[in-house]
Amino acid sequence: MDWTQEDVSIWLMENGFDKCVNKFKDEEIDGLTLLNLSSSSIDELLSINTIDNVIKKPTIGIKTKFEKKLEMLKSDVFSSSSNILTLNEKQSDILINEINSNASNNLSFFHDFNIDTEHHVIGNQDHLKVSLSTTNVSNQLNDQSSSSSQFLPPQDTTIDQRIHQSLDNSSITSISQPKKKFPLNYVLPQFDKAFEKAAEDPSKTDFGLRCRKKQQLVKTIRDDVANTYGIDFYPTASEFDRMVVSVKNKYPALSKVFGEDMSLLTSALKQQFSRDRQQYGCSSDVLLKKRQSYGHLLSGRKLKFVKVDLVSHREYLIQEKEQSQECLMQLSQQADSMRVLINTTNYDYGQIKAKMDITYPHRQRLVQEMKPIKQIIDLYPALTVIDLIIREINVHFDPFDGDIVETLKGNTSKLSSYIIFLILEEQPFFILEHLIMKRYKHSKKLLLHHETIDAYPMIQIQKVNDTTNYSIVIEYNQLITTNSQAEAMAVLIGSYEIFNIEYPTKIRATLEVLNGLSFKRRSFFLSVAAKRFFNEYKLNIDLN
Repeated sequence: MDWTQEDVSIWLMENGFDKCVNKFKDEEIDGLTLLNLSSSSIDELLSINTIDNVIKKPTIGIKTKFEKKLEMLKSDVFSSSSNILTLNEKQSDILINEINSNASNNLSFFHDFNIDTEHHVIGNQDHLKVSLSTTNVSNQLNDQSSSSSQFLPPQDTTIDQRIHQSLDNSSITSISQPKKKFPLNYVLPQFDKAFEKAAEDPSKTDFGLRCRKKQQLVKTIRDDVANTYGIDFYPTASEFDRMVVSVKNKYPALSKVFGEDMSLLTSALKQQFSRDRQQYGCSSDVLLKKRQSYGHLLSGRKLKFVKVDLVSHREYLIQEKEQSQECLMQLSQQADSMRVLINTTNYDYGQIKAKMDITYPHRQRLVQEMKPIKQIIDLYPALTVIDLIIREINVHFDPFDGDIVETLKGNTSKLSSYIIFLILEEQPFFILEHLIMKRYKHSKKLLLHHETIDAYPMIQIQKVNDTTNYSIVIEYNQLITTNSQAEAMAVLIGSYEIFNIEYPTKIRATLEVLNGLSFKRRSFFLSVAAKRFFNEYKLNIDLN
């Protein structure tokens, strides 16, 4: 819009903003600037200097009125702008040949067409974008709509007549052409002979977790869909089902690995599509609608986990083993001697256990005072020894059968009967991720991840060569490291009891289920979600 500052002043006076005319002139606001004003700029331009030289910001009513008038102006400007059509390959070739031809001297054609030589590929067909600056050409299109469908232009016809005859004889594709629909029967891409042979008699070594053939299957399907329907295409749930059905029909033996419902393959496909969409920065249709409705580009963004410095604690319950201050001083001295003892090369395990039992009230006092986890660990390094911390859990928090590790192994074995295919070594984490966390739609990253993303207790997974180690990290301090999944889960849920940590809301139901699988008694009531889990899987858990 080529308005001058005077035109802007006239528009302001017509809409009742006479007091702001001088301010707009001082800021050199012309038509183009007016259409691109931000909210903060509008506040500044509509502000008024009072007699006391105090800047008075515009009221909500005045600002809303101005924005409404500006919005109406924008709609009028854009609605009166040139219409845009697209020519298909045949029409664009005719247009370019006539332009490049030296035979014709009729250049009046350029007064009607404003040609943008940038090509756009829409629906696998090359198109040339043409902007109609006047209504002459569109009128000619309507006049010639009843002409012959056979395109045989005589030699003496003008360029614009030839173009319009071509437009009549072939469909004009709009830039806003709808996307290609996903078929009801998805056809799988071709795979190599090695894959075909492996799919006839699949094994867990080929199609198990993070195995090569499974990754080949998932990535090939993803690449085929991306090449056909666009890199920003993200299938719906029914479209994922169509992909899985086509895999099951072509390779029925794969149901032995992925399950009868092929749920493991569906999950892998969704993860692959999500990763690729994040990698290429493509926004889904739902995300774009959110951004459009909220009015700014940051709307609908995936929420990031916010790190906190310290965990929050439950309300401290007074225990019978509370000691006097004098006694606590003596226990502190016992803790100091134990710290010296445990730092020696060969310490007496029985002596350490005795001192840990004696000093338990002292640790309770530290927890009651909400001391940082690092400070408690520094005072009691025995808590960083896997056997000693598991003993602490077994002695003071009443797990089933007196052993939390064996309890978790037994309960996860019962739950594994509901899953057809399961690798024995990965049983506890698989149950945690696919049976518990998936049920409540909790993020795996909050409990099982290779990076520490939260102050609350979580399991950090580290792979070194062929060995996988699991570390419990609390408030970004490493507590213990083990290569047993059952021990890692035991220390994870036990650390909430040892340090009296409150369950975070974002994974509360998952942790309540783990608590119910581990301990006979608890200081809180289980939620309805956790109770339903135990009833559904027929686990004999005290739900009070």
